Amino acid sequence: MTVFIQEFTAGPNATVAAVAGIPDRPGNAFQSGTVFVADATIIEGISINSPQIGPSQGIYATSSLDGANSHGLFSFSFTNKRYNGSTLEFQGRSIQRARIELGCIGRLALLAYVEAGEVACLS
Repeated sequence: MTVFIQEFTAGPNATVAAVAGIPDRPGNAFQSGTVFVADATIIEGISINSPQIGPSQGIYATSSLDGANSHGLFSFSFTNKRYNGSTLEFQGRSIQRARIELGCIGRLALLAYVEAGEVACLS
């Protein structure tokens, strides 16, 4: 199964927001110390109109001084008919703009392998 996370970082329907950071510096993904919260949607396909699978919620922090790495902790909660009730929890270091693999735990129900965007989870 391949799923996509639909995140919007700007505009009236933004799903990701910077909530903390270094005072008097713009909060962005490459600014050390910036913390983000996300309440995005997991969808079946790359199209913005793809069927929804459930929410993806979590926090991300740009953790390296040079802004090259971040740390993420987030959840997938499946609410679609086939995987309803399954949850996955992801945590780990993320090298900015690179393919990443994060550790995952959770109640998988029918799920054996999940790849979501640039996040891979093997169970």
